[in-house]
Amino acid sequence: MNFAGCNNGSAERLTTERGYLYHFTDAKQSATRVARIEKAMPAIFEGRGFLERR
Repeated sequence: MNFAGCNNGSAERLTTERGYLYHFTDAKQSATRVARIEKAMPAIFEGRGFLERR
């Protein structure tokens, strides 16, 4: 993933936000992992936590 446009610290926050990481890695197929990451990217860039994105 390219976090080049991320300048508000959301990439660093993602490393501490385990909910996202568990959600992404639970998928067995790589296509599902990519889809989950792409779907969550707007919430991550806004700085929202995993449970706050709904």
